[in-house]
Amino acid sequence: MNAEIGDFGKEIFRAGNWILTDECIYWDKKEDYPYPIIKERYWELRPDNNLDKFDWPLHLVEKTWLTVENIYQFNIVFFYALDFFQTLKPINNKGCIWKTLAEQHNILEEKKRDFNF
Repeated sequence: MNAEIGDFGKEIFRAGNWILTDECIYWDKKEDYPYPIIKERYWELRPDNNLDKFDWPLHLVEKTWLTVENIYQFNIVFFYALDFFQTLKPINNKGCIWKTLAEQHNILEEKKRDFNF
């Protein structure tokens, strides 16, 4: 599945409307902004003691235009991308997938409770 996708590079993998290319992850909803995340930014973290959380899954869970299903689909593509582009991982990166997902789950549960999300 290596189709050319506009200016976003060659498609590697997709889940739902989220597409991983050789250049970025982006949202493939024609009526919405594609929200590209370039591969060099996948490793951005939120500090949390010894094991940091990956920023993008926590950042996107705050977006009101995404559903729970969209967020879960992003997670699939994002963690696939971390493995696929592991050679880009900074040496001192201590991103922790389970801490990231636990925090994301807590945020989603709050949204469900407070906003019938």
